[in-house]
Amino acid sequence: MTLLDRQPDVGSPVHYLEVDGGPCEPGMVVAVREPASLPTGGIVDLVVGEQLHLAVPRVLAEHALAGTWHWPDEHPASSPPRPLPAAPRLRRL
Repeated sequence: MTLLDRQPDVGSPVHYLEVDGGPCEPGMVVAVREPASLPTGGIVDLVVGEQLHLAVPRVLAEHALAGTWHWPDEHPASSPPRPLPAAPRLRRL
């Protein structure tokens, strides 16, 4: 199965792009409005952090656009994943 064959389901982990060319944020599908087989590539409702994003289309182009989602393992060249924050340093007491 290719990435284009995958269908989003409720609970699917995805990445969301808030701004053009910016880092992508991890999110989760909470509703599927249109399946990925349609020309839009799939329109879903996402939760990203504590925010709900409604009717988010999948990015199908090489260049990611704000307000779109993609699978975690397919990063558009212009949208690297956001780096994980550094682990806090523990102090000895």
